[in-house]
Amino acid sequence: MRSGGRQCRPEGEVGIFDDASSISFARSVKYGLGVLKAASELRLKRMGLLDPGYLRTDGRKLPTPEPIDD
Repeated sequence: MRSGGRQCRPEGEVGIFDDASSISFARSVKYGLGVLKAASELRLKRMGLLDPGYLRTDGRKLPTPEPIDD
């Protein structure tokens, strides 16, 4: 890995059963495409070819919540 991390595989058998996943195939494909889109936009931003609004550092900030007193 480029970051110097290690990869490991879980040992033992992985069980697959009927109720193993609650997400449909179509929904998982939509999710995966969204992840690829976000990763591509980040890469293009780093290359200076795209500036998506949600990756801007000078955009709106969330308000800082007040501390909760116990």
